[in-house]
Amino acid sequence: MKASLNLLQWADVSNISPENAALLGWMETIGRDGKPEKVPYFPAGSIFEGPQAVLLCKTGQATPADDECMDALGLTPEQCKTLAVEYEMNSLGIWD
Repeated sequence: MKASLNLLQWADVSNISPENAALLGWMETIGRDGKPEKVPYFPAGSIFEGPQAVLLCKTGQATPADDECMDALGLTPEQCKTLAVEYEMNSLGIWD
């Protein structure tokens, strides 16, 4: 099962698998202390595999990238698009 991220996602690297670590990007930002720091993220379009792929699709964070994931998800393509739009709107703070 494979799924593709719809948006950039910040990453927690405290317990990351080698497969997922290979997907990481690092963004230069300014930390709370005013000093530059690098923050890990997964770029939009990153492909996740296995049960994690279905979970990401159920929350609207990703779109199924193969038929196996779509079948496991049990939703129509239109329902997947709705989840993706809801997730993006929530991430932007649009609640209505």
